Amino acid sequence: MSAAGPDALVDRGSDEPYPQALPGVQRHVSQADGFTVLRLRFAVGSVLPRHEHEHEQYIHVVAGSLAVTLGGSEPGTVTLQAGDAVRLPAWLPHETRAITDAETIEIFAPRRDDLS
Repeated sequence: MSAAGPDALVDRGSDEPYPQALPGVQRHVSQADGFTVLRLRFAVGSVLPRHEHEHEQYIHVVAGSLAVTLGGSEPGTVTLQAGDAVRLPAWLPHETRAITDAETIEIFAPRRDDLS
Protein backbone atom coordinates (compact mmCIF):
# COMPACT_ATOMS: atom_id res chain seq x y z
CA MET A 1 0.00 0.00 0.00
CA SER A 2 1.09 3.55 -0.59
CA ALA A 3 0.14 6.84 1.02
CA ALA A 4 -2.55 8.87 -0.74
CA GLY A 5 -3.10 11.77 1.60
CA PRO A 6 -3.03 12.45 5.31
CA ASP A 7 -4.51 9.11 6.43
CA ALA A 8 -5.52 7.28 3.26
CA LEU A 9 -3.67 4.36 1.68
CA VAL A 10 -3.98 3.17 -1.90
CA ASP A 11 -3.81 -0.60 -2.41
CA ARG A 12 -2.70 -1.22 -5.96
CA GLY A 13 -3.71 -4.86 -6.07
CA SER A 14 -3.15 -4.92 -9.80
CA ASP A 15 0.56 -4.27 -9.14
CA GLU A 16 0.89 -6.88 -6.38
CA PRO A 17 1.48 -10.60 -6.75
CA TYR A 18 -1.39 -12.97 -5.99
CA PRO A 19 0.32 -15.91 -4.25
CA GLN A 20 -1.30 -19.33 -4.43
CA ALA A 21 -3.30 -20.02 -1.24
CA LEU A 22 -4.64 -23.44 -2.32
CA PRO A 23 -4.51 -25.34 -5.61
CA GLY A 24 -6.25 -23.11 -8.16
CA VAL A 25 -6.84 -20.26 -5.69
CA GLN A 26 -4.70 -17.12 -5.62
CA ARG A 27 -5.02 -14.57 -2.81
CA HIS A 28 -4.15 -10.90 -2.21
CA VAL A 29 -4.55 -9.71 1.41
CA SER A 30 -5.08 -6.12 2.58
CA GLN A 31 -5.18 -5.43 6.31
CA ALA A 32 -6.81 -2.49 8.09
CA ASP A 33 -7.16 -1.86 11.81
CA GLY A 34 -10.67 -3.33 12.12
CA PHE A 35 -11.12 -5.52 9.06
CA THR A 36 -9.37 -7.60 6.39
CA VAL A 37 -10.01 -7.55 2.64
CA LEU A 38 -9.13 -10.54 0.43
CA ARG A 39 -9.12 -10.55 -3.31
CA LEU A 40 -9.33 -14.13 -4.52
CA ARG A 41 -8.90 -15.55 -8.01
CA PHE A 42 -10.32 -19.02 -8.58
CA ALA A 43 -9.53 -21.40 -11.42
CA VAL A 44 -12.53 -23.39 -12.65
CA GLY A 45 -13.09 -26.42 -10.39
CA SER A 46 -10.99 -25.13 -7.49
CA VAL A 47 -12.35 -25.50 -3.97
CA LEU A 48 -12.01 -23.64 -0.68
CA PRO A 49 -12.81 -26.55 1.66
CA ARG A 50 -15.55 -26.39 4.28
CA HIS A 51 -14.51 -24.24 7.22
CA GLU A 52 -15.82 -21.73 9.74
CA HIS A 53 -14.34 -18.83 11.68
CA GLU A 54 -15.16 -16.21 14.27
CA HIS A 55 -15.27 -13.45 11.65
CA GLU A 56 -18.31 -12.05 9.90
CA GLN A 57 -17.65 -12.28 6.14
CA TYR A 58 -18.98 -10.50 3.07
CA ILE A 59 -18.29 -12.09 -0.34
CA HIS A 60 -18.77 -10.04 -3.52
CA VAL A 61 -18.32 -11.88 -6.83
CA VAL A 62 -16.50 -9.62 -9.29
CA ALA A 63 -16.27 -12.11 -12.18
CA GLY A 64 -17.35 -15.66 -12.98
CA SER A 65 -19.58 -17.89 -10.89
CA LEU A 66 -19.23 -19.85 -7.66
CA ALA A 67 -21.21 -22.48 -5.78
CA VAL A 68 -21.17 -21.63 -2.07
CA THR A 69 -22.39 -24.31 0.33
CA LEU A 70 -23.66 -22.85 3.60
CA GLY A 71 -24.73 -24.37 6.89
CA GLY A 72 -24.10 -27.15 9.31
CA SER A 73 -26.23 -30.29 9.59
CA GLU A 74 -28.45 -29.46 6.58
CA PRO A 75 -26.30 -27.36 4.26
CA GLY A 76 -27.67 -25.64 1.18
CA THR A 77 -25.83 -24.44 -1.89
CA VAL A 78 -26.30 -21.09 -3.58
CA THR A 79 -24.86 -20.14 -6.98
CA LEU A 80 -23.35 -16.66 -7.10
CA GLN A 81 -22.69 -14.83 -10.38
CA ALA A 82 -20.69 -11.68 -11.09
CA GLY A 83 -22.37 -8.84 -9.21
CA ASP A 84 -23.88 -11.09 -6.52
CA ALA A 85 -22.87 -10.97 -2.86
CA VAL A 86 -23.53 -12.92 0.33
CA ARG A 87 -23.00 -12.06 4.00
CA LEU A 88 -21.97 -14.86 6.33
CA PRO A 89 -22.35 -14.58 10.09
CA ALA A 90 -19.54 -15.74 12.34
CA TRP A 91 -19.18 -19.52 12.78
CA LEU A 92 -21.36 -20.43 9.79
CA PRO A 93 -19.74 -23.45 8.08
CA HIS A 94 -19.14 -22.77 4.38
CA GLU A 95 -17.33 -24.08 1.30
CA THR A 96 -16.73 -22.46 -2.09
CA ARG A 97 -16.35 -24.20 -5.48
CA ALA A 98 -15.55 -22.34 -8.69
CA ILE A 99 -18.03 -23.16 -11.44
CA THR A 100 -16.01 -21.00 -13.85
CA ASP A 101 -12.84 -18.98 -13.47
CA ALA A 102 -13.91 -16.40 -10.89
CA GLU A 103 -12.75 -13.46 -8.80
CA THR A 104 -14.10 -12.22 -5.47
CA ILE A 105 -13.55 -9.42 -3.01
CA GLU A 106 -14.13 -10.63 0.54
CA ILE A 107 -14.31 -8.54 3.69
CA PHE A 108 -13.82 -9.95 7.19
CA ALA A 109 -14.58 -8.21 10.48
CA PRO A 110 -12.96 -8.10 12.86
CA ARG A 111 -9.53 -8.17 11.24
CA ARG A 112 -8.11 -11.63 10.46
CA ASP A 113 -4.60 -11.72 11.80
CA ASP A 114 -4.22 -15.35 10.66
CA LEU A 115 -4.07 -14.19 7.01
CA SER A 116 -1.01 -12.58 5.50
